[in-house]
Amino acid sequence: MVARLDHSFWIKSLVILLMLLYLITRFPYFYPFPETTGWSTAQVLTLLGMQAISVENLLIVQGLPVMEVSAECSGVVLMIIFMLVIFLIPGIKLSHRLGSVFFIPVLYFGNIIRLTIDTLAGLKFGPEALVFFHDTLGQVFIFFWTIMLYIIWLRLFDNFPREKRTIHPDGYD
Repeated sequence: MVARLDHSFWIKSLVILLMLLYLITRFPYFYPFPETTGWSTAQVLTLLGMQAISVENLLIVQGLPVMEVSAECSGVVLMIIFMLVIFLIPGIKLSHRLGSVFFIPVLYFGNIIRLTIDTLAGLKFGPEALVFFHDTLGQVFIFFWTIMLYIIWLRLFDNFPREKRTIHPDGYD
């Protein structure tokens, strides 16, 4: 007798397949993420009073050299890894997995914050500071942001692993 697979298996498999297909078909540029990330960062910088525009995947801020928003800087790989981890973990309800999709805009916005802070550091302390912030503190920030979102997702959907405790009549574990 053949075991019957439920619909959640097929949905999970389809989501994983679509993410992998995107990575394969859009490699190495991952269009449109570098372009939209550059545009979004320029919009935030403009709201903060800077003169910033984006042209394709280039971010142009008055007072700094032209910056290229690469595929890695766009955060697309980090967003897909976030989703893949959630969809590959066994024993989680499909609705909880699908709920993780709402965390992607928050992760994306965190990346925009990171790039904005990098740019502000460059404007305040010079282009070398921008590179330093981007390559060090910016990386720490975005990974911390991702881990915090993952923990929030675990808590929000009650997927946080808990050790089962037994209570003895004498009150000790």
